[in-house]
Amino acid sequence: MIYFDAAYVAKGYLNEPGADRVREVAYGADGLASCELARLEFASILKRHVRERHVTRREMTAILKDFEEDEQNGVWQWFGVTSDLLEKARKAVLDIPTTEFLRSGDALHLACAEEHGFQEVYTNDRHMLKAARHFHLDWRERSQRGRLRYSTQPKSVDGWWTNGRIRAGLQDHASPEMPRDTHV
Repeated sequence: MIYFDAAYVAKGYLNEPGADRVREVAYGADGLASCELARLEFASILKRHVRERHVTRREMTAILKDFEEDEQNGVWQWFGVTSDLLEKARKAVLDIPTTEFLRSGDALHLACAEEHGFQEVYTNDRHMLKAARHFHLDWRERSQRGRLRYSTQPKSVDGWWTNGRIRAGLQDHASPEMPRDTHV
């Protein structure tokens, strides 16, 4: 099982830049997990895409239906936000050097991944990647050669919506190696 932050959850359903690589990893995983916060963040991401006119309201409804079907079919394992988890994230944020930037939601994701025994978190957030070491998650140095290249255009001719669920592509084998700056 692998841990995705909300940006990677969204890339499972939207043809955002880099989404094809994220879906490759998802299809190769034996399960996908995240903090329940990602469900709220995903809804916000979808609303942003409607506001920016990348998807229509009708497409958003269809995406949410696909997402909910995946949830019902056990594609996603959600870890609850508890008072203990919030306190763990709060303490970690206070312990992180002031020279490092970490958003509260990202701190919650990192604390959740650590609490549930994950060794790495899949994300494309450079601040989250840098802070991961403070949550006892594997840390790998970034290198230009290993970076995932993001373009400004979606990779699919179908537009931003993948028009499908992650479940359809999930298989039970090891995931392909991701570029170094996409997981820690």
